[in-house]
Amino acid sequence: MKTPYKFQTGKLRQDNSNHWYLIPELYYRTFDVLSVKLDKLDEDSDEWYKVVEELEKNFGQYRLPGGLFDMDLDVIIEE
Repeated sequence: MKTPYKFQTGKLRQDNSNHWYLIPELYYRTFDVLSVKLDKLDEDSDEWYKVVEELEKNFGQYRLPGGLFDMDLDVIIEE
């Protein structure tokens, strides 16, 4: 039976507001660049809000609801 999902490597990343994300490998760099931008900007500035919106638009779907403590992650064990 063929699965409808495409699996790829992902890494856990945390944003500046302590939200956790499981980011696909293809997007690590973009996530990290946006996070560094947020660190350098004055919180609540117009530019800061623009970067937050961009982060949410691109990575909101990868946010782990409830954080790491409330998540069940599948682990593949090779025998």
